[in-house]
Amino acid sequence: MYLFRKQHPALSIGTTLIGLASFAAQAAMPGNASSSAADDPLLRYQWHVSNQGQAVIGDSRPVAGVDMDVDILHALNIRGKHVRIGVVDSGLEIRHEDLAANVIPNGSYNFMNGSNDPTPSGPGYDHGTQVAGIVAAVGWNGHGGRGIAPEASLAGFAFGEASSVTEAGIRYAWGDGPQSSVMDVFNFSWGNIGPFYQDFPLQDQQSWDALMQSTRSGRGAIYVKSAGNSFLCAVGTRKEMLSMLAATLRARTVSAAAWPIKTPSIICSARSQSQAWTRRANAPRILRLDRRYGFPDLAG
Repeated sequence: MYLFRKQHPALSIGTTLIGLASFAAQAAMPGNASSSAADDPLLRYQWHVSNQGQAVIGDSRPVAGVDMDVDILHALNIRGKHVRIGVVDSGLEIRHEDLAANVIPNGSYNFMNGSNDPTPSGPGYDHGTQVAGIVAAVGWNGHGGRGIAPEASLAGFAFGEASSVTEAGIRYAWGDGPQSSVMDVFNFSWGNIGPFYQDFPLQDQQSWDALMQSTRSGRGAIYVKSAGNSFLCAVGTRKEMLSMLAATLRARTVSAAAWPIKTPSIICSARSQSQAWTRRANAPRILRLDRRYGFPDLAG
């Protein structure tokens, strides 16, 4: 994660202390993990979690050492325990073998059928499950991969498709519902695009502000929203949200493709995938900034 603002001294001190942790401690697994479950089989492909220059899915290897250093935090027992993360998305498969142990019982909501089961109705609505895995897949259980916060608690708020999204539903998912009101962090890996900034009446703005500030026992939850979502740009961000636009660093070579423009509403960027668009024949290629994987990393 790259912050555009000056780093607070406490962050520098914390980073230094973490860096002094012994390599033996960094490699340690939880005391309650059996040796047979020490390795998550897909972890070696998650170069953003731990990058030793190993072979990953692709035609070449990433540059060793370019990762999020979360393996060090995990070794220091900083794994998201007691933190509740709400994934507002198309759906979340709460019985998935690598998620179930972290799912809050009856803590989710499905806006399509009114139940507490956000499990997607079909393969076209599995995006939220992917996001939840990146954020908080269970670690050291011998299944799948490992989340950024492998001991965090998960809840899903499933809209299914765009036609199911209403203002009342968004308010419910953002803290107005009994399940969402207890969330500490909200992950929004979705968005839409419009030709102009929406003009919200002051009364509406104050209403949304009051809602977002009322969560987490009046302290306000952490709302993380992507500034882009599989397109060139987006308009309409809120001052309460940690907006993010993924910097497209190629997983194969880890060479910078592009960085987002520094603006007041875009606070940080993260590694993601690189793609390109062309407006017309013989025109310069237009780089697409895609937050597909970097954004859930930030929420974790």
